[in-house]
This record gives sequence, C-alpha cells and structure tokens, in this order.
Amino acid sequence: MLIYNGTMKKILLFGSATADITLQIDHLPSSEEDLNPTHQKITLGGCACNVAMMMKLSDVPFTLAVPVGKGLYGDFVSRQLQERNIPIWKESEEENGSCTCLVTPDGNRTFLAVHGGEYHYQKKWLESLHPEDYSMVYICGIDLEEPCNDCLIDWVQQAHLPICFACGPRIAHLQQDRLERVMALHPIIHCNAKEAEILLKRIQLPISNITKNARMLSADTENLVVITDGDRGCVACNDGEILSIPSFPVRAIDGTGAGDGHIGTILSCLYKGYSLKRALSIASAVSAAIVQVEGPVLSRQQYEKLLPSFAKEEDF
Repeated sequence: MLIYNGTMKKILLFGSATADITLQIDHLPSSEEDLNPTHQKITLGGCACNVAMMMKLSDVPFTLAVPVGKGLYGDFVSRQLQERNIPIWKESEEENGSCTCLVTPDGNRTFLAVHGGEYHYQKKWLESLHPEDYSMVYICGIDLEEPCNDCLIDWVQQAHLPICFACGPRIAHLQQDRLERVMALHPIIHCNAKEAEILLKRIQLPISNITKNARMLSADTENLVVITDGDRGCVACNDGEILSIPSFPVRAIDGTGAGDGHIGTILSCLYKGYSLKRALSIASAVSAAIVQVEGPVLSRQQYEKLLPSFAKEEDF
C-alpha cells in the first residue's frame, strides 16, 4: 500500500481530460419533457484530470498521461491545461468528446459522456513512458472499457508499479477479462458503496455491509481498499485493519468530482508519508469542500482555506 519511498518520483495518471458541461436542473427529465436549466457552466474535468488538480494543489509531482483531441472541446481542454501549466501529453487526431453533468438541487449528478479522442490510447504513445520515473500508477475503470485501451493494462502489467484502481460508475460494464487482469495486479481500490457491491458481484464474492465489503475486497487484492458512502463518510481496510472516517456536515451544491478529489488527496497524502488515518481525514475534508462548490475541483484559494484545519498530525 505504501507509495512513499523518500524519492521525488512522480505519480502517473491514466484517464481523461474532458470538457464538463454542468447543467443545474430542478429534477431529472422524463420522456419528452422540456426543462429549462437554471444555470450552465463549462469546466475542465475528467477523473484523471480532477485527481491531477488535487495533486497540483498538494504540490505532489505527477504526469497527466492523457490524450487531448481536436475540435471545440479539444481546444477548450488544451487552453485549460495550458493555463494550469500542465503539459499536454499527446494530441489525438480524433475529435475530443464532452461530459454533460446534470445536477439536481440535492447535489446528485448524472453524467452523459460522449467519448472521443481523449479516451483512446495508442500503444506507441505509451512507449515514451519509463516506469522507473514513477512511484505508482492510477487508472480508471471507465477508460479501460474502450476497445483500444487493452494497451493500458499491458503497460501496467509490464511496469511492475503499485497501482490505484478507481472503479468508477461504469464498473458493471468493464469487460470481464480486463477486470480480472487488473484485479490480479493487487491494486489499491477506491470506489463508492454501490460500486463496491457491483465489484464484489463481478468477482463472485458475497455482498454484505460496507465494513465487511471492504474486508472482502482488501483480502482479495491484499491491498488497501477505500469505500466512500456519501454523508455517512468512508471505510478503509488495509491488512485487516478497519478505519471509519465520518463525513463533514455540508449543504451539497454539486457532487461532481468529490470522489476524484477524495482519492487524489489520499494518494497525495500517502506520497508525503502521512498515516492512512490522517490521509483519509484530510480527504474527507477536501471532498466535503468540493461538493459545496460548483465544478469538480477546488481553486487554490478554496484549498488554502482548508490548510489550517489539517496542518498537524495530532489533529487526526
């Protein structure tokens, strides 16, 4: 589980950088219903990109190894990455897709994702990455679905690096052979309670309460498992030890990116050598802050307001 090794090796992030189009709506539409969203905003998003933003705020070195496509949305993503001083890793000849996020008043979000060049990797691109430059690799379940992305698992298998697997909301749709290949690598797993139940079913283990689910998944992978459960906090299991971290009371505005911010914070804290308990506590504070703002990430100013509350180990 430990990803701190006293070096300045980077964390390698595989995933996507997308244009997130957030629509604030009163309720999810029914068939043939016309809705007038109360607000619209376009922001930089994508699971791996959101994790990268958290690492940037935490001053943890990373490589955001994601393709950027062409077209209106590709141009937007390119500009946003450049403004944040994040290098564009590879440029795809395909059009970039987008993700429409429907956000209801309770902060819940529903995604409508159009996948384009930002989700499609090429084997020749991966040959430019050198495993010895990295301390670990992060991968997303949603990206592994793409037919061309078998090359991602091939690369990770050959790299022999610690892995963090973010299951994502489409874990039920990941091809069985690819899921088995990832699980055989003994990854750190980060998921929400619903995703954990789906994953257990996929690997033919019984479903129970969140604590037992964490234990079973951790025993299967022989690694850290973190399961988030909304306003009920999160549960983690590592080496048979269970940690339960409460959530912070909030009025949710937009839940987009909360899970990405949570795992991005955990990995950043573990990279710095923090205890798991401290990492989980800080991650809970960060994800609570994210759901109280519009968009998937915190600004530098919003993040720095949180720093005094988790400056010392003894606070946790």
